[in-house]
Amino acid sequence: IVNLIFSLDFCLLQAPAASGVAFDFYKTIGPYAAKVEMIKATTIILLGSILHLVLAFSRLTAISMPTKHLDIWRRLPHICFAICLTIFLISIPLLLPGTTGFVEKIGIFGNWSIAFTFMGNYFMIYTISFNSVGAVMEFVTILCYIGMLAKFREFRNRRNSESPDIRRMTIGVVRTTVAAICAPIGAWTIVLFFTVGSLYELIYGHPLFRPIEFSSVFGLLNAINNVLTPWVLLIAFPNVRNSI
Repeated sequence: IVNLIFSLDFCLLQAPAASGVAFDFYKTIGPYAAKVEMIKATTIILLGSILHLVLAFSRLTAISMPTKHLDIWRRLPHICFAICLTIFLISIPLLLPGTTGFVEKIGIFGNWSIAFTFMGNYFMIYTISFNSVGAVMEFVTILCYIGMLAKFREFRNRRNSESPDIRRMTIGVVRTTVAAICAPIGAWTIVLFFTVGSLYELIYGHPLFRPIEFSSVFGLLNAINNVLTPWVLLIAFPNVRNSI
């Protein structure tokens, strides 16, 4: 769902506005589109990082505590609802006047285009703080996967069990874990890109990338992130392939 939000925003708002397509239209809706774009660029990225962390903890308990896994995550729907509700609440301030805006600039094709941005201190509050928190969460997520490797051989030995149910369960857990490791790679690169760029601008007082470079690199990383997850699902899960 997070990837879908990213894709829709990028295809319908960010990319057309940045390339100067329908300039007058995007200038008209600019005040409203800026709020959508800035929410996507901050709180939605944070939501993805939080969900990656939840997924990593879930895979860690599946590997290290398979008999207790279901009991531990019995309230998972409530946890996900609470996470999404919290992200919604912290996004509300960006809907207020004076928080986001847009600027007119010469685009990569030499025509006028629209770039969405924060106003005042909201850049510091949302972009730097949220992406920093997201980077920490993604780092903890990676540590969870490292912890899985320590338990993986022990867990894999369960395949040698004579019980077909246990073998089927272990194969399913391994397949899901591999998919869970592969899916967030695109998001990790996006968070790293934003974090490095934000910290560089904070330290040196000027952006690391020119607007054209920033839009191009972010567009590429966004495309990789959004394409990666569905392909991982198709490769890892036969039932998904059969449904498609």
